Amino acid sequence: MNGTAEPDVFRVLVVDDNRDVADSTALLLKTVGFEVRACYDGQAALELASDFRPSVCLVDLNTPGMADDEFALRLREMAPSGRYFWSHSLP
Repeated sequence: MNGTAEPDVFRVLVVDDNRDVADSTALLLKTVGFEVRACYDGQAALELASDFRPSVCLVDLNTPGMADDEFALRLREMAPSGRYFWSHSLP
């Protein structure tokens, strides 16, 4: 709990240039109770992550918009203390 009547919500950011994969993964995660956002390129994901503050990111590392290593480094730089990001290539 975060001190209010509402429980903490686990936020997931799904990033994949294949919209069907990103959207279906997001829908599945929403169905089991996560707060989820989907993005389709690296730059949009970084912009959304700064406001959404995801607990976890599921990332297709071949997503267009920037080099894979640059995207991962910039995402990690944005993570406040205590936040963790998991990068994984989605099918």
